Amino acid sequence: MKTPCKTTRCERRILTIEDVEAIECIAYEQLVPATSVLELFMATAALHGDRPAYTLMHSADPKDIAISLTHREMLASIYQAANLFSRLGVSGSDAVALVAKSEAAVPSLIWGAETAGVASCLNHLLAPEVLVALLRAEEAKILICPGPEVDLELWQKVSGLVNEVPSLRAVLVIGGGAPEGGKFFHLETALAAQPSDRWVAPRTITRDTVAALFHTGGTTGVPKLVEQTHGQQIHGAWALAQSLGTTERDTALNGLPLFHVGGLFAWGLSPWSAGAHVIVVTPLGYRDTAAVNNIWEIVEHHGVTLLGAVPTTLSSMANVPLEGRDVSSLRLTLTGGAGISASVADRFEQKLGVPLIEQYGMTETASAIACTPVLGNRQRGCVGIRHPFSQLRIVKDPTSMLLADCLPGERGAVICRGNQIAKSYVSPLHSDGAFTSDGWLITGDVGYLSDDQQLVLTGRQKDLIIRGGHNIDPAAIEDVANAHPDVLASGAVGMPDAYAGEVPVLFVVPRCDTVLDVSALMFHIGKNISEPPAKPKHIFVVPSLPLTAVGKVFKPKLREQAIVEKLKMEIARIDARVEIAAIRIEGGREGTYCANIELASGFTGIEAEALESRLNAELRDLSIPFFVTRP
Repeated sequence: MKTPCKTTRCERRILTIEDVEAIECIAYEQLVPATSVLELFMATAALHGDRPAYTLMHSADPKDIAISLTHREMLASIYQAANLFSRLGVSGSDAVALVAKSEAAVPSLIWGAETAGVASCLNHLLAPEVLVALLRAEEAKILICPGPEVDLELWQKVSGLVNEVPSLRAVLVIGGGAPEGGKFFHLETALAAQPSDRWVAPRTITRDTVAALFHTGGTTGVPKLVEQTHGQQIHGAWALAQSLGTTERDTALNGLPLFHVGGLFAWGLSPWSAGAHVIVVTPLGYRDTAAVNNIWEIVEHHGVTLLGAVPTTLSSMANVPLEGRDVSSLRLTLTGGAGISASVADRFEQKLGVPLIEQYGMTETASAIACTPVLGNRQRGCVGIRHPFSQLRIVKDPTSMLLADCLPGERGAVICRGNQIAKSYVSPLHSDGAFTSDGWLITGDVGYLSDDQQLVLTGRQKDLIIRGGHNIDPAAIEDVANAHPDVLASGAVGMPDAYAGEVPVLFVVPRCDTVLDVSALMFHIGKNISEPPAKPKHIFVVPSLPLTAVGKVFKPKLREQAIVEKLKMEIARIDARVEIAAIRIEGGREGTYCANIELASGFTGIEAEALESRLNAELRDLSIPFFVTRP
């Protein structure tokens, strides 16, 4: 076992791309000496052992604490988890899967699994058949889930899957109430029997050793699993800490799920690697509406310095009264996962008086790869400067053998590579077409680099729908809808939404000689969909779907139609008396949409101008450029 080493924090503040380049002039091993995630926790235990490391709130009451550990105690709990997994036969590439909310032991179980073998954090909201497919694809050896006394609904879902996964050797049950014997073990009892002062069965871990498997959002068919190495996770944690200036004096509030890279790395490993204190907002995180409604008391009570959430959650927080609360401990707020509207961002900054930082990342990049500078030039709608030892390029065609770069300000495909970026998927089938011929990750996003090398995203090549940070594959909705006996064909796209960024909607063609019951179809989809956020917000019955020359559904036209339907609904909400002759979608600047709202006859010029002014005020959060015309 190596002696504990620390991950160096640069004293240089990242304000510009020149600061990033200056950091890259320092030898990487000097800046980031750790080669395993365990070494990060060994370092923080050695340097800041008595400082608080991890606190889990039991409820929305900030004084109601389920568990609180120092850095030294957290390292001890990781040792116990690693020793338990080793005793159960986990080694090398063996996967330990967790299907649980953010229960007390989950962080230590994840890092212990990465130490003994490979961790796999699965979304507990997924349908049983999807969980089975993922467990089979990764050949999981150990499954960890809550018992009936902790989470009866999740226990009933997960416990019934055990016999469908032949590779499972043991099921570790959190809390009581589950049968013991055979493959089932009581987790807390098994952990208590393990040494907490050392790792009893050490193995050689390098930066290239696989640490975890993460499934990407919107997986259909064969599960799409990303391999993350220890080196990639360490670098992602270190790089974000550099951009945010994180230190052992910070307290980070984490309300994101730990099966998500944002919750586990941006608000977990990154602050922990700097010796900071991470407070997890109840096992439900920000899905606990009581916690969101009590957010400023939580910030005040715990002296939170770093607050992070997806745009939809920030929008809710912005509406929580601040009066009487001292939140002066806050130094910044971080958001990502989806675009945030300028009005919400501005309102949030004005309310708190601290910078709102946007970041850009994905499962394949082990958290963020770019971040707006805390003290530098922050442009709304810009996701910032690339992290040290990472590269971003905008190219005309990522599938070309010879990549041609776009000029500053010119839109193109976003590709990236670096020390934190995955080099492949578990299945070679998924890697095909996901990387350029020389190893750059094709993100599927479209954007451009500004003159000062900040990344601006303008769209997505992929058809994924991003609902409040949840990646939703439209095929997951369409497959369920098309299984309905009265549906001939369907197409799902994102509809703009002021709160969630976009929500899924479905266009459906009924089978001949049938009258489609939309309510029954909505019930059918809700019952059979893999993930609740994928349930369509609206269903529109149409005579046909727009098709390409080869017969594929032409999604750009459907997205245009979704914009039209959204504008109709919002105009009716604002003023039901307004008569619309037509709404036409035209090509906007930089490849965006622009809507021409044509009013029916009978409007004077003054009336039309007044309506346009009111629509501009009411619809600004939708981020849909539009103009109003009279016939």
